[in-house]
Amino acid sequence: MHFTTLITTIAALASTAAALPAENDPRAAKSAEVKIMTYNKPMDGKHSKTPISVPLGKLTTVPNVQITEMSVAGIVSNVPGIKTPDLQEISCQRFNDEYGLQRGSARFALFNNALVSTNSVSLGWILCYVNPTPSGV
Repeated sequence: MHFTTLITTIAALASTAAALPAENDPRAAKSAEVKIMTYNKPMDGKHSKTPISVPLGKLTTVPNVQITEMSVAGIVSNVPGIKTPDLQEISCQRFNDEYGLQRGSARFALFNNALVSTNSVSLGWILCYVNPTPSGV
């Protein structure tokens, strides 16, 4: 009988610990991500839009996303002690390859969308970054 009570207590404690919010977990991942809205507006097909998240400073892809256009939609950061950059300081660029060698779009930023193609193409790889500080500042 005591064994059953012990197992029940352990199960209850384990489920309570698993239900704690991530911000209370010291192991919670710290990240800064740019929210990108991808648009698929082919001239002869169905239009759609898909939101994606791109970590700052990491060449990133999302499989099975077709696009014709992209825009910067927001930024989310949960890095303690570091101020989240202003969205106007963020730029992104699409690449055709996983090494970031073949540009797939012009640089895009808030209020400056990337017009990639009139026909649907695969998302490719995206790199987002905080714009460098101008020299002399």
